[in-house]
Amino acid sequence: MPLTKTSSTTPTPTRKARRQRVGAKKCASQPAKPSGSSRSAASPTPPVFSEHVKRNVRFFQQLKAAGRSQHRYRALVAGATSEQLLCLVECALNILRSRVPIQQRHLQHLRRQATNVRQLSRVRSRRAARQLLLRDPSSSSSSVTAATAAEAAAVQSGRGLPPLVGLLASVLLPVLIQRVVGNSDD
Repeated sequence: MPLTKTSSTTPTPTRKARRQRVGAKKCASQPAKPSGSSRSAASPTPPVFSEHVKRNVRFFQQLKAAGRSQHRYRALVAGATSEQLLCLVECALNILRSRVPIQQRHLQHLRRQATNVRQLSRVRSRRAARQLLLRDPSSSSSSVTAATAAEAAAVQSGRGLPPLVGLLASVLLPVLIQRVVGNSDD
C-alpha cells in the first residue's frame, strides 16, 4: 500500500493564487532596467550577415518597395537568382534563431507567418524556395473536396500567400543597411 501524505491543516492554494505567486517571483528576480540613456558596457553584439546577404541589399530594397502588390512580388521572386533565393532562406533561419533584432510590430506579423517562415528556413534548394514563395495556399490542401473549396472561395477573400519575403525584407533591411554602412566606415 503506497504511503500518501495527507494534511488537513494546510489548505491547498487555488490556481489563481499560485499564478500570482509565480508571477511575483518572476518580477522580483528580474533585474531593474537602467534609467537614462546611458549604455552599459555589455551591449548586445550586432548581427553578423554573410557576404551574399550583403551583396543582395538592393534585392531586399526592391522587395520592401513591392509592398502589398502581388504582381510585383511574384515577378521579383520569379526572376530572383539562386543566390537571392538562398539568401532569403538564410534570413528566415536567422530570424528563427533570434540572430536578428526584431521590432515588436514586425514580430506580430512574423508570428502570423510562423509556419511559412519555418518552412522557408528548412528549404535547401532554389527550386524549392521559389515553389514555396510562389505557391497558392488555396490549392495546397488536397483533402478538401471541390464543393467545400468552392464554398470557401465564395466566403473568403484572401489573396493567397502573403508577401512573406516583403515581411522578411522589412524586418532585415534596417538592420542590414545599418550593418553594411557601419562596416564601410571602419
